[in-house]
Amino acid sequence: MSPLAPNVRNANLANCPACANLTGGVLFAGTNGQRLDAYNTRYGDIQPRIGAAFSITPLTVMRGGFGVFYLPESEYGGALGFAADTNYTPNLPGGGINNFLPVTNFASGNPFPASVSPTTNGLVLPTGSSLGQNTALGNAVIFANPNHDIPHTYQYSLGIERQLPFDTKLDVSYVGSRSYHVNIGDNQTGIARNINVNSVAQLQAAQANSNYFTQSVPNPFAGLIPNNPTLNGATISRQQLLLPYPQFGTVQYAFESVGKLWYDSLQVSATKRYSSYLVLALAYTYSKNLDAINFLNGQDAKPVKELSSADRPQRAVLSGVYQLPFGKGRKFASGVNRWEELLVGGWEYNFIGTLQSGTPFSNPTNVDQISNPSIDGANNAQYFNTCVQQTNGTSLMPNAARTAFVPCTHPAWKVRAGNTLQSIPLTSPVLRNPWRAQWDMALNKKFNFTERINAQFRLEAFNVFNTPILGAPNNSTSSLNFGFVAANQSNFPRQVQLGIKLNF
Repeated sequence: MSPLAPNVRNANLANCPACANLTGGVLFAGTNGQRLDAYNTRYGDIQPRIGAAFSITPLTVMRGGFGVFYLPESEYGGALGFAADTNYTPNLPGGGINNFLPVTNFASGNPFPASVSPTTNGLVLPTGSSLGQNTALGNAVIFANPNHDIPHTYQYSLGIERQLPFDTKLDVSYVGSRSYHVNIGDNQTGIARNINVNSVAQLQAAQANSNYFTQSVPNPFAGLIPNNPTLNGATISRQQLLLPYPQFGTVQYAFESVGKLWYDSLQVSATKRYSSYLVLALAYTYSKNLDAINFLNGQDAKPVKELSSADRPQRAVLSGVYQLPFGKGRKFASGVNRWEELLVGGWEYNFIGTLQSGTPFSNPTNVDQISNPSIDGANNAQYFNTCVQQTNGTSLMPNAARTAFVPCTHPAWKVRAGNTLQSIPLTSPVLRNPWRAQWDMALNKKFNFTERINAQFRLEAFNVFNTPILGAPNNSTSSLNFGFVAANQSNFPRQVQLGIKLNF
């Protein structure tokens, strides 16, 4: 029960249904009968693993495994009430250093609002738990579920390894995982859900009557929330009073243990040894990575299942190691002495080339998708169909010069009407962000001074061909750059580093 409940119980319940039994407020560990722990500790979770290998033939082996893994959590506890921001007002009389002096006369150059207590030199101090459930009245609130679960993952694999002719090894495996009870908004994944939202029925009423939300009505909280002029006024918009917790702004619920992750993949790798000096390996993965860690709308019963923002359905990696055939025991210059060996022997070259799909494009959040936005001949100037149907029925898109919006046909997007819920997922199942092949290379040299003392010199180059990967296309339907891929490199340019290691 909120401390404000007795003051608002007689309000017009048609405008403020929550006022009949006003609830909502922050609870603090160790006060008013609450536990000292910020979270309820869990014990007894075990992580069993099992694996097996079976030799089908002398050249063929089948392997499989299963394991349960619990994921690490970032549990810092809440800071609400124990941290406070003071608004800063620059360019006050006096200027310069006077704007930073802790004086109490605002007209003389105090950089902080005059409304705060002079005894604190203009600083807003944290209230701690002293205000109880009245903490942060009129402001945004975030709280964490003290009874959240610890996320766990089931990982499993089954594969066959086969020795082929010509010193070649082939490995084909299915690898998958399922993760459950992923905590949304725990600083690791997802965004904490705002539960202080209007109901679907209220949204529908607002669609039928455009003035339903915006109409000013008598405010039962008048004079009760002095720090918020809007919530403290004599009248207020009906939309605010219809919220389940009208005395607050957004109310974010963190650590909801409802998130899930899915991963399935076919993994193929082949290794070929051409000689005693050269080894080549090719690894290919075909996979799908799904998650349900974000709520499209605060009214949704569960997070949306969609492609993970890290999903890359295809990935091929070619790597190789070549020991240059010079020096003792090698094909060339095998008879050199120790000092000549320090110069010509011990050289090694290796490389890694990666070619993979781009990550899913982030869909606009103010539109519905009414057709496939993919287009033939897509380029950086127009990465997808940018024709957007407006609320008045017309369709517009940026012109080729991106200087104005022009009429268009066959729209792929439709601006969502006000007071409606988002329907399309956050990530697109058909559009992918740009990606290009990347190559890393290294040249190593080993110096064998004695049997017990040696050194290694490394020259490494990342993105050796300096191949730029551009960022994601613009996803703002109101921008003239909608669908445009700016010339901003999202990966690192070529980087070269030198290193030396001494072993003794």
